[in-house]
Amino acid sequence: MTERWTPRKILDWAVADFTKRGIESPRVDAECLIAEGLNKSRVELYLDLDRPLNEDERARIRALVERRRRHEPVAYILGHRDFYKARFKVGPGVLIPRPDTEIVVEEALRRLIVSPPEHRGEAERARLTEPAPSKEMELTFDSAPDAPLEPSSVGDIRILDLCAGSGAIGLSILLERPNARAVLTDLSAEALAIARENAEALGLMERVEFYQGDLFEPIPTGMDFDLIVSNPPYIPAGELAGLAPDIRDFEPRLALDGGDDGLDLHRRIAEEAARFLKPGGSLIVEGGAGQAAEIQALHRAHLEGAEPKILRDYGGIERVVSSTLPRHTA
Repeated sequence: MTERWTPRKILDWAVADFTKRGIESPRVDAECLIAEGLNKSRVELYLDLDRPLNEDERARIRALVERRRRHEPVAYILGHRDFYKARFKVGPGVLIPRPDTEIVVEEALRRLIVSPPEHRGEAERARLTEPAPSKEMELTFDSAPDAPLEPSSVGDIRILDLCAGSGAIGLSILLERPNARAVLTDLSAEALAIARENAEALGLMERVEFYQGDLFEPIPTGMDFDLIVSNPPYIPAGELAGLAPDIRDFEPRLALDGGDDGLDLHRRIAEEAARFLKPGGSLIVEGGAGQAAEIQALHRAHLEGAEPKILRDYGGIERVVSSTLPRHTA
């Protein structure tokens, strides 16, 4: 007699198997993969757990589960990752966005507000085909004592996303701030190609420019920015071999390796950022656990007049450093 397989039975088996293999979130991963194989949401999966599966359904689920058993990240298997308020395409060759990186987006949005207040925090997709906002809806910076200059006209705000990868940080900011424009740079052509696909899918191509190259190197002469954001490689080279296989064996080393102490890229960003920031502009970067104080010191040393602040991630780890230049130089 043929064994009767249901979503519930496969889920229980997969959770137990993933757990034995040391996979960090076995139930969530199994739910996502089984739901994908059945072309359902995770909620819909639980509404139909006990129906028999046909052979085609079992084959689709089996192929997805087998990839995860080899520690391939779920985001690569599905081809996307949800980040902040949008879904981003990802794949081998681009770093998978993490929830803790959303702290960079949140801090950037605090630096930049939309007037009037009822428009704050709304993604712009529903308004992509509408005429440009009027002066009454233009972007301004927040009213903190170290706030940058208020822009003089619509579209004045320019954002730079260094080491942009999938574009998750810069594009998430644009979705929330309809009058801003962004420049995304990355050393990897493969990553920039995925960022372009994401910008196109989100309807943002008219407000984004892409440059391939090393940090600030490809930026056109004379271009400066109100905000610079970055999640650069920050894992010490000696720690790469000890990373979880999901990361070590699949995500691009270029997006992980931060040099001997993990701060090679952070040093260069801190040293060069002031040349590309407008008066009152802000630099917001993510670092690894235990690195925030050193990154803060780098910002103090190279961003004259700034008082860098450290922000914690969702797990309470000091993760993000945010620095704002004075509005006016002496």
